[in-house]
Amino acid sequence: RTSFVSRYCHDKFIDTREVMLSVIQVDFQIQRVVTDDGACLRLWLWDEPERHIAMAPLRFRRKHAAILIFDITNRRSFEDLQRWLTAARDANVQTMVLMGNKSDLDLKRQISQEEAQSFADAEGLPYFEVSIKEGSGIE
Repeated sequence: RTSFVSRYCHDKFIDTREVMLSVIQVDFQIQRVVTDDGACLRLWLWDEPERHIAMAPLRFRRKHAAILIFDITNRRSFEDLQRWLTAARDANVQTMVLMGNKSDLDLKRQISQEEAQSFADAEGLPYFEVSIKEGSGIE
């Protein structure tokens, strides 16, 4: 998530393995976006550790959309999606997207594209794979 926020907002990749992050750190960025039809949107991007799932209802409250990101090389991050999805739905988030990160590490993949797409289809979510490190699929 940290790398996504940095790539999306600043077009820079941060390798979080090389950065010492605070144990309780929650990062927040605002990005302005103009849609194809000219509408101006403010994206509030929260980067919050999985262990803060209890705070999810507060973070999702009065939000219209969510990007749920998981690591395709880490089965646990995929399995945790259901909890985040439930929290977002409980807060009435209307639009959600599922994003599988680290497509550049295909040989280390633990979740196949088919498995992720099947989960997304069952939950009614669009699914995209990206490489935040390489910047592919981030637009």
